[in-house]
Amino acid sequence: MRTLTDKCCSRCWDSELQRCPVFTECQPQRPLPDCHTDESCVHQREEVVKRLRYGAGTLIKVSMGTCGQRAGASSILGAISAELQRRNLSTVSLSVTGCLGNCSQEVLVSISHPKYPTVLYGRITEDKIPYLLSEHIERNRVVPELVLAQMEEPEKKPLDNIPPLKGLDFFRKQVRRLSERCGRMDPESLDDFLLHGGFLGLSKAMRDVKPAGILKLLRESKLRGRGGPGEYAADKWDQVAAAAGREKYVICNAHEGDAGSFKDRRLLESDPLAVVEAMTLAGYAVGARKGIIFLHPDYQLAKKRLQLACEKARALNYLGKEILGSDVSFEIEIRSSPGDYLSGEETSLVAFLEGKAGVKRVPPYLTTQGLWGLPTLIHNVETLLNVPPLIVKGAEWLNEYGTGKSPGTRCLTLSGCLQQSGIVEVPIGIRIQDLLDMGGGTPPGKKIKAVHLGGPLGGYLPESLFNTPLDYESAKELGIGLGTGSLVALEDKTCMVHKTWQDALFTAREECGQCTPGREGSYQISRFLEKISQGKGTRRDLQKLREIAAYMREASMCAYGRTSPGLISSSLEHFPFEYEEHLQKRCPAGVCFK
Repeated sequence: MRTLTDKCCSRCWDSELQRCPVFTECQPQRPLPDCHTDESCVHQREEVVKRLRYGAGTLIKVSMGTCGQRAGASSILGAISAELQRRNLSTVSLSVTGCLGNCSQEVLVSISHPKYPTVLYGRITEDKIPYLLSEHIERNRVVPELVLAQMEEPEKKPLDNIPPLKGLDFFRKQVRRLSERCGRMDPESLDDFLLHGGFLGLSKAMRDVKPAGILKLLRESKLRGRGGPGEYAADKWDQVAAAAGREKYVICNAHEGDAGSFKDRRLLESDPLAVVEAMTLAGYAVGARKGIIFLHPDYQLAKKRLQLACEKARALNYLGKEILGSDVSFEIEIRSSPGDYLSGEETSLVAFLEGKAGVKRVPPYLTTQGLWGLPTLIHNVETLLNVPPLIVKGAEWLNEYGTGKSPGTRCLTLSGCLQQSGIVEVPIGIRIQDLLDMGGGTPPGKKIKAVHLGGPLGGYLPESLFNTPLDYESAKELGIGLGTGSLVALEDKTCMVHKTWQDALFTAREECGQCTPGREGSYQISRFLEKISQGKGTRRDLQKLREIAAYMREASMCAYGRTSPGLISSSLEHFPFEYEEHLQKRCPAGVCFK
């Protein structure tokens, strides 16, 4: 055996003509007791696993997500390779991982050895590599000034004086479920994916679970969409499944147009095979044979890895015709989006795929008449990735975390006035203050005035509301949405009038212009805010802003027009003093009137 998917012996009868129903389950624990217990097969499998985990003896992994590469990971990878050759360290192998999430600590380098836990180093630069290899590899000594943490490996004795990963503020309150493999495995390795439980959900569904069973499981789990208003996913799935016709579509909305959010990009780059598995399961459940990944044009690394993932899944019959010997067929196509924010709105997305202008469609809805007039299921990456573990572990798994109405976890992007930025996965209902603490608080000498939640369709919250739980119900009560899952910490030198104006300009530019409330309302809001920020505003202008926002929420055709007023409404409600000061031509933050 050279790979996990190679046959261990002649008794393995799986082939393209006749598929073994437990082929996938066999990979991480071959051979299964019900098949045989040949010790030579056990040994072969253990050797393959050992190579995956430790290479030729010791395995060095470099974090090669987009965040890592922007910090210089490609150069680090090349420098480590050259240094290993120069030192003739033939028992040391080199590999890559995706993004672990703590992006401000890049470039991350981990070193794994059979005798002690994996050690994680952060902020590695080329000049540190000779010293790191000399100390850790040749002298077998951890480098304390570079070390971040050690990975939790229960079968190994922890190293002294090195915190576990969960001991770091950034990871302490995380519940890594969807992101469990991110930053730990090679995203381009099918063997690594299988070793970490990949395709178990698809295998179980093909063998034991009917489409109706998946739909029932989704209803019982109360899974909500991880974007927009948080609608229950089962509602969409039931409608698409019940729609007439043999031809249907599943679309993975990987557009992620908010510049402050890249949580889906991280999942795409770090665990692309999971996206393939999730989409295939969705297609099976609703009766679709075709899938499309609608990908942001800047996500070139994700595109490369998704294409490779599809090829590898197809080669082992996890994608394509008669998947795993069943009568189920499913194919995936990757399409690039135009790049603007509104392209990610579902009806605009469908219009762009059809080669039309991206405008709002009135009923019938996409679940019955979507792409090319066919029933279409659309979810973002994070929502879909909940499905495979649900199949394996049941509805109870999702409800172990979160709130009664909003079970599970959310992936969030932390940025702004924080010491540590990055992507976290936390239980729904976590307090905003907890998220700020995970980000390490503010740099010395600075203070957080507010947070901007949810991107263009979110809103602003002041310090007095930092104990608010982050769930759909609480956000709705405050008149904002969780939107894209971004949290931007705003320092006390931020002028909320100017900030709101700049964000309003963005939402106005992105308006499709199809309906008057959306088109004219967003334009008027930006003009009134400009007037106020220049010291020319009146109390009547403030009242006009409230009236326009209310009208847009009531009369706009699409969710974009109805929710974008959350920015101005939350700004006016929580920071009235700053608006009053601007009416007097005073800017408390010292940003305007220079």
